[in-house]
Amino acid sequence: MLNCLSNAYTSGMPTSGARIQHRRERVEREILDQAVHVLAERGPDNVTLRGLAADLGMAASGVHYYFPARDDLLARLIIATFDSLALDVSAPGDAQGDPVVVFRSAAHRYVAWANAHADQFALAHSRTAARLKDRAGVLPAKDHAVRALMAPLLAALELAPPPPSTMQVSPTLRRQIKAWSTAIGDTTSVVQVRVAALTAYTVVHGYATLTSTASLPRELLEDGGRALLDAHLDCLVAGAGTLPSRNALHKVHPH
Repeated sequence: MLNCLSNAYTSGMPTSGARIQHRRERVEREILDQAVHVLAERGPDNVTLRGLAADLGMAASGVHYYFPARDDLLARLIIATFDSLALDVSAPGDAQGDPVVVFRSAAHRYVAWANAHADQFALAHSRTAARLKDRAGVLPAKDHAVRALMAPLLAALELAPPPPSTMQVSPTLRRQIKAWSTAIGDTTSVVQVRVAALTAYTVVHGYATLTSTASLPRELLEDGGRALLDAHLDCLVAGAGTLPSRNALHKVHPH
């Protein structure tokens, strides 16, 4: 979240402006870190500017200087949550792997992150987050996290889309998909590809929600729910038309 400040330094010494910016970012980070701690320990209702100021030994006006209103703090916290989730789900080393394996790995990381940061995950997908969705940076951060999960599946399906006969798309859904794709600047041309990818996202995200809230039977959670998740992913792959291996992808679109 902190920006690189190297270009603000001259002759090895920070300028006055750079020092001020560095201090601002450091204090904002401290406030956000404490907000994450309070969220996990005491719940979202206790994440207040006055409470954070008391926890950090700051004057209330000091916290208000960095976050004028509670919603400003919550929006930043939601953005940071999506950024962290996207970073954890993305694995550059997977880029050359089999798309099925890459997608399965990304799905497991998505669920694991949700379980390890259950309170942040819940806040980022709460009614509060929906209310703040038009705040600058919130929707782009969420879209980044969603794309991190769906990227390997989309890459495979773009090259080998499911046959239209296997996925009937109603005119209403087709219109909705087109409008949404336009809104986010998506260039996917085959509606079946977008529907398959969205289906994958809703299944994995739904599973992450169930496990992070311990809503599944305890017997199914003994391994973190990995076995059941793998069964879901197998169904997804079969339902979208078997995804090709990397060798098969090269045959579809040779370099």
